[in-house]
Amino acid sequence: MLSFWEGIMLIGKFGVALGLLLLAPISGLPSFAQDPQTAAASELLGQLLEQYKPDTILTVRKAGITAYPPDSVVMGIPASKYENGQIHGANSLLSAMTYNAPQDLRVGEKVNPTKVEVDVKKETVSIWLTECDACNGVPQSSWKAKISFQFPKGYLEGADPGQVEDVIGQVLALDTGNIGGGQQAAAPAPPQAPQDVNPSQGLTNDDILKLAKAGLPDSVVIAKIKSSNCEFDTSADALIKLKGAGVSGPVLQAVVEATPPANAPPAVETAPAGPPDVGCGDYAACISKGIAAFQSAQWDGAIVAFQAALNLDPSRPDAWQAMCAAYFATSRSQEAARMCDKALAVGGRLKFRACHHRTWGSCEAGALVLDSKNVSFASAGGQQLFSVPPALVLSPEASRLHTLYDQVFLSMKVGDKEYRFQVMPDGVECQSRPNSNTLICPAQSIVQQLVVSNYISQAIPRLASGALGSSRP
Repeated sequence: MLSFWEGIMLIGKFGVALGLLLLAPISGLPSFAQDPQTAAASELLGQLLEQYKPDTILTVRKAGITAYPPDSVVMGIPASKYENGQIHGANSLLSAMTYNAPQDLRVGEKVNPTKVEVDVKKETVSIWLTECDACNGVPQSSWKAKISFQFPKGYLEGADPGQVEDVIGQVLALDTGNIGGGQQAAAPAPPQAPQDVNPSQGLTNDDILKLAKAGLPDSVVIAKIKSSNCEFDTSADALIKLKGAGVSGPVLQAVVEATPPANAPPAVETAPAGPPDVGCGDYAACISKGIAAFQSAQWDGAIVAFQAALNLDPSRPDAWQAMCAAYFATSRSQEAARMCDKALAVGGRLKFRACHHRTWGSCEAGALVLDSKNVSFASAGGQQLFSVPPALVLSPEASRLHTLYDQVFLSMKVGDKEYRFQVMPDGVECQSRPNSNTLICPAQSIVQQLVVSNYISQAIPRLASGALGSSRP
C-alpha cells in the first residue's frame, strides 16, 4: 500500500503528464486533434514571429500608442488599440494615478517587438514593444507599450500573413536597414540636430519636424528652441501640420512661445506684431474662436486660439482658465496645472462642472469654483451648498472606486459636513446610474476625471497656505 506522501507524488506526476498532453498543440508535442481556430492562430503566429523577432527594429508611423515607464508596469501593460485606421490610447489605472506617466510614443521613434500574440476568437493581433534606446540615441529608459490590432469578425481564421503584416505596417514600419541587427547593429549617432539644420539661420517648422523624426527627447528639442533664433510659422494650419506629424504638445507650446530672431531686420509695418494667424484679430475674437473649437471638442484648435489671445494680453485670466480646461480635456495634466495656477495667480476663478452626491435622490449637478479667497459649490439651479475660504476646506482627496462601474470621486469636509463630488469631464456625456446617486461616465473619460480631481485636491491646500493664488490686492 502507498503511503500518503507517495500518493501525493504519484498524483503530482500524473498532473504534470496531463498538463503536457493538454499543451501538446502549442508546444509541438504530439496531439490527436487540434481546433481549426488554434491551428489558424498557430500558423499565423509562426509567420509573425519570424517577421517580428525581438531584435527587429520598428519605426512608429502613427501617434497615439500609449507607453509606460518600466517601474510603473506592475500588473501588465494596458493595450492601445488600432482599428479602422485609428489608434485609441490605453485607459487604465496606470494612466491616471501618476502625472509623469504614461506618454505616447513619438512618430519616428524606434522600438523592438518583445512579444506577439494572436487571438482568433477576439480577432486581434497584439504586439508588446520596448523602446530601442540605443536606436533613438537617448539614455536608457526602455518605456514599454502594447498595441492590439483589431480585425473584422472571421478575418484571422483564413488571413494571409502578408495582409496582416501590411495592417501592422500602417503603424509600425520595419526598419529595413536594421532588420535582425538588434540594438547594437543600429550604431546610432549621438543625439544631435540633423546636419541640414542650418545653425546660421533661424529655426523653422521643417527643422522641428526633422528633430522630432530623429527621435530626440522633448527636453532636447525645447532646449534647442530656447537657445536659437526662431522663424516659426505659427499659423493654425502650420501648427496642425506639426501636430499631425507627431510633434508633442510641450514642443508645440515652445514653438508658439518662441521669440523672433534677435538679428531679424526691422519690420516694414508700423503696427505691432499680432497673434498667430488663427483668423482672429483681437482678444475677444480669439477667445470666441477658442470657445467654439472647445465646444466642438477640437482641443488643439482651442488651445491655439486661446494662446493667440494670451499673446495679445497675458494679464487677463479668462484665456488662462480656458487653456487649463482644454489641456484637462486631453488629460495633459502637467500643462493644465500650469495654466490653472497662472489663472489663479492673475486673479482668475477656476470653475469645474461637478455632480454632488446626496444621501437621497439623484446626483446634483452644479459647479465647483476655486479662487484665492473662496471655494464654493452651487447647483445648476443656483442653490449654493457652501462658500468658504480655502482654509476651511479640510481633507480634500481624490479617489478611484473599482466596482461594476469605474468611478472617480473628490471628497472634502467643510465645517462638520462631508461632501463627495464627481467631476464631469468635457467632451463626453455621463449618465445617472438607475436607482442610485452616482454618475456613470465613459471609460475613456476616467483619466480626465482623475487628473482634474487630483489637481483640485492639491490646489485647495496650496490656496489655504498662500502658496497659490492671486498676487493682486
